[in-house]
Amino acid sequence: MRYYHTLEEAKNEISRDLKELAVVYQSNSVQDKDVSKDPDYLTHELINYSYSISSKTIMNDTWQWGLKNLDGNYLKEELQERLTTGANPGNAYKNDEEYWSQFLHDSGQFSYSYPERLEGNVEAITRHLIKNPESRQLWVPIWWNHEDHVNRDEGHRVPCSLGYHFMMRNYKLHMHYVMRSCDFYKHWAKDVILAIAYGDAIIQALKNSVKEPVELGSFSHTIFSLHGFAKDMKGIF
Repeated sequence: MRYYHTLEEAKNEISRDLKELAVVYQSNSVQDKDVSKDPDYLTHELINYSYSISSKTIMNDTWQWGLKNLDGNYLKEELQERLTTGANPGNAYKNDEEYWSQFLHDSGQFSYSYPERLEGNVEAITRHLIKNPESRQLWVPIWWNHEDHVNRDEGHRVPCSLGYHFMMRNYKLHMHYVMRSCDFYKHWAKDVILAIAYGDAIIQALKNSVKEPVELGSFSHTIFSLHGFAKDMKGIF
């Protein structure tokens, strides 16, 4: 596992690893679209890649980096929906509607949404932490076995994220984010920023229920297929 102090450092080093250490092959499909003959989708892949970011200001640093370098409106709306609504499709996707609307079903919904999968979990994790601060059972599943095996077999989109795991030790909340797949240049930064913000929501919910202030101790991330496509890597190196 590699260790970083900031999101910017992680971004730069992972990009270097994708260039220098990756397995290179031609993807057959991306988001259920046939790209087997498209050279833009020549794929650079890091297999079973893990890293950790740890600093006292990780939450504020990553959020501010996101507001400066990404679509701040999307981040704010998506986080709000993940924490409060259980929506599918919600409204955050409209910040990049041209891209996301192609995945809407005839029902007007996506095959899944993060707000839908995460609904109620901040409250559930908080309740359990108050009762059992040293618990090792704090898993938030985003991949739902029955639904996603069916979606996959029917050719629909399935979550790239498998889930979040939390442990609190000495009033530090440690978070581990597990993904099966991540498009580094399209989705990685947003996925990380929103995951860390989700962990911070748990910390905020604990404020009046524990003896001492809780802070985010570390954010670790394991991705079975961390990849970038040739079309997104042009001009970077």
